[in-house]
Amino acid sequence: MRVIEVEDKSFDRALHQAMNRPDNFRRFEIHFTDLTGSLIVAFYRKMFPRSFTKSEMRGIQVWFRGKGHELGYANALRPFHPITQQLTECGCATGSIDFRLFGTIYEFTTTIFPFHRRKLPWLGKAKQLMYYIASEDEAYGKLKICFEIADKQGRMHRTWVVHLTEQERAHYRSLISKKSYIIANALVSGNWRRIPRTNFEWAKNMEVDTIIWLKNHPKEVRQAHIKWLIGKSIHLLSGYR
Repeated sequence: MRVIEVEDKSFDRALHQAMNRPDNFRRFEIHFTDLTGSLIVAFYRKMFPRSFTKSEMRGIQVWFRGKGHELGYANALRPFHPITQQLTECGCATGSIDFRLFGTIYEFTTTIFPFHRRKLPWLGKAKQLMYYIASEDEAYGKLKICFEIADKQGRMHRTWVVHLTEQERAHYRSLISKKSYIIANALVSGNWRRIPRTNFEWAKNMEVDTIIWLKNHPKEVRQAHIKWLIGKSIHLLSGYR
């Protein structure tokens, strides 16, 4: 018997294609996730959903770990407690709330990093939860971080309650509308240069790399934009928003 470790590129490619299938309407809507980091990177991901890189595969795998935790908790709780999943809208953006339990909005994410106040790789998720709270005009919501490795206290997950005042909720609703319209206009026009740069330190490096690529590949951007417009038209005719 021989056991050989290999890179399963065919599996990765099939998974990537399944995540970015042509009939995936999420490509043609603006999700709250698109608003939490760099709007330029969000524009790129809408235009080029099929690019196949190791970094994007890592992103997909992290997403699956988070989704696994979310579904695991939901499946365990559902027989005993009413759990609801829902879409929420604000401006021209749509958000998918992980679920509500006892009326409280929950946002799940997964990290391989132990909790450290100076390094928060889940900052985007915290911002996303704030957007959900604001769009639903709720007073608070809960962010649950699931760890791949237990922390020093042996905990496999931690939970934070995020409270927003009425003024803060109004501010975030305005921010969602403003950001979503910026992306919408850029997607329709194909002009990413009018998108403002990000203020988030944790998203700047990815944005810089994306801008360099976009500047050096104008022909590919134009072709991708035409394909996106065609796909958007088809989905509108098919009954999607």
